[in-house]
Amino acid sequence: MGALVGGLVLMGCTANAPTTPTQAPTVVTAIAEAPATSAPVNTGVPASATEPAPPATPEITVAPDTATASVLPAVPSVWNTTIGPDNMTGECTQGSVLPVYGLVQVTPVDGKLDTIEWKNQEPKPYAFKQVEPNVFSYAGPTSIDDGTVTMTVTFKGETAFAMVRQFVSRADPACVHTHDYAGEFKWTR
Repeated sequence: MGALVGGLVLMGCTANAPTTPTQAPTVVTAIAEAPATSAPVNTGVPASATEPAPPATPEITVAPDTATASVLPAVPSVWNTTIGPDNMTGECTQGSVLPVYGLVQVTPVDGKLDTIEWKNQEPKPYAFKQVEPNVFSYAGPTSIDDGTVTMTVTFKGETAFAMVRQFVSRADPACVHTHDYAGEFKWTR
């Protein structure tokens, strides 16, 4: 193995071996730790002062994943909505429709963020279910029961959302009316 000299293990010492012109030079390697069988040396200095501090464990900070962290307020909130033009597809026999827009109240049901109540100017609110993080959807009859509606809202941050509303009227069942909504946060209740 090697010789212990001053707390170092010297490996490959061949100082006493004869050398010839064709022999490679002697290599001395020092290993900076004492063998496991050596006894501690009393230097008169407290052990804590001579032992190196263990390496610091780096603190890992994980930023919240904005794709999965909820941006929806956990309390009732009021938003202002604006809509784009009616994009009509299918065999439409009647004119375009203008759905409600303006203020809407969004309320987490039972304090959870997997179902929200969507209360606009229609007589009854809609219950939206979470389909993805920050994305909620409703599909079923309209509040005034004049047809069926599918609404999917995506909260883009704490102050904005986008929603697609598709409506099929009982009076014109082969026509789909699609409106794009934009929402802007106003206040919490």
